Amino acid sequence: MFHGIRIGDFVIFSFLVCFRVWNALSIKTFFQADEYWQTLEPAHWLVFGYGYLTWEWTIQLRSFVYPSLFVPVYWLCDHYDASYWWILNGPKILQGFMCAIGEYYLFKLTQKLFKDVNFAKLILILSVLSPFNYYCYTRTFSNSFETVLTVIAMYYWPSGLTFLSVKEFNIGQFISALLVAGISFFSRPTSAVLWSYMGSILLYRSIYSFKLAGIICITAFGCMLVATILNTIMDYVFFNQICFPLFNFVQFNFVKGLASFYGASNWMFYIVQGIPIIMLTNLPFFIIGLATYKTKTTHRNVQILNHLLIMGGIYLLIFSCIVHKELRFIYPLKPFMLIFTALGVQHSLNSKFERTTKIVIPLLIALSAFLAYYFTQIHESGVIEITELLRNAILTNKSLHNPTSVGFLTPCHSTPFQSHFHLSPKEADIWFLTCEPPLHLSDTVLLAHYRDESDEFYDDFEKFMLENFDPISDYHNKLSQAKNSPENLTGNYPHQWPDYLVIFEHLEATMDTWLADTAYTKWNRLFNSRFHWDHRRTGDLIIYKQNT
Repeated sequence: MFHGIRIGDFVIFSFLVCFRVWNALSIKTFFQADEYWQTLEPAHWLVFGYGYLTWEWTIQLRSFVYPSLFVPVYWLCDHYDASYWWILNGPKILQGFMCAIGEYYLFKLTQKLFKDVNFAKLILILSVLSPFNYYCYTRTFSNSFETVLTVIAMYYWPSGLTFLSVKEFNIGQFISALLVAGISFFSRPTSAVLWSYMGSILLYRSIYSFKLAGIICITAFGCMLVATILNTIMDYVFFNQICFPLFNFVQFNFVKGLASFYGASNWMFYIVQGIPIIMLTNLPFFIIGLATYKTKTTHRNVQILNHLLIMGGIYLLIFSCIVHKELRFIYPLKPFMLIFTALGVQHSLNSKFERTTKIVIPLLIALSAFLAYYFTQIHESGVIEITELLRNAILTNKSLHNPTSVGFLTPCHSTPFQSHFHLSPKEADIWFLTCEPPLHLSDTVLLAHYRDESDEFYDDFEKFMLENFDPISDYHNKLSQAKNSPENLTGNYPHQWPDYLVIFEHLEATMDTWLADTAYTKWNRLFNSRFHWDHRRTGDLIIYKQNT
């Protein structure tokens, strides 16, 4: 992979490894649930035999190819009885290392495309200084993995825009590119958008050589077959049967259209929210780069930039047509956006605004440092901190007979699970409100009226508590009688009162009233956030403890 690496490149790569591993280890906040529930949880479940598999895994919607990378980490921890620190941080170290490889390949790719090592270094600096990269890149998202693979595959992809001949076609590098792109595809099937475009352009470039076009098609088919076999083996190891998650993915998202259950966004989402948030402090220079890239640039470079712009435009257009949208879905475009950002920086430093630019750049770097610190150390830190706090409390007061129970009356998947708790069923019984989609529904009208457990709880707190929890105070009994509630629980989600009960500050006053004159008292309070897109998650985390 690093054949022919030079001393300067080795220094760059070593720095990136140290920086991204440190970056990964330093993050103490929560971004989105998939970081844990769709990557670390399945790997932890396979190795240690306990945890929770979300519905995506029970219906075989996702490929195990990306989570499988963390299986050796957990296996080593289990085999050598490693400490909790390694359970928690081993996957982070691996993810940081992979991200460093991705960034190194970004440096080599831009050097290869533009034949300018200083320009490649500028892009690398922008990537390292990007606050969103610092916040998101080293998290265990399949999108981060896809971003790494995209850059690596692009490096090995036949470069240039001229028509190809058999002699100048490097089949070895092409095979490398296809295999990496194949892994990316099975990890994130939507990456087919980018690689379909790249494949179409490559075939067009071979239009004058029927032999070359044949070689490309046969090689592509062979590599995809190999990637499919490897992916099927990975999935068989996890699911213990031959299955094809890709088929289930297409059926769920596009045939049944159930992806909208998790939110539908306006078609302009990626333009007005996605790109500005992903770019953050890079945004001004990114816009300048887009507006000025045809000036003071060689004809060859303009052709390459046009090519990247068309690729990005098609990618955004197709993703904008998909109902369910998230910032992470367009993350693989970030490395290419940084190319235009670097052009914007160069243009500004060589224009009449040079003096202003030299003042603005340090200010943007300072703002980037603040944003990176705030969102990796403070914002949504409580939902990470609580896992270690409760874990220590459970292990300190461990019962010889019954596991300690913990209940989360919060929006579903608000915290990590066994990848952070790492407590066997004999030690802890941890439950939370779920948000399973209506897999049995395909009618959009019925889908709009479907309510999951989390919805039912927040729709009518009092009704949910009466139907799913036994009364533990005179207030509960009187309320139940007043509402003519049956003696037995009639809710769809019955729960036992736990030893520790966790809520967000949004429900504090309501829960204080509900738990008055019971054995519960407030045990701890953790800061989580000052603001949040979901008002139910704003504020502190409150922990109640049942005194027995």
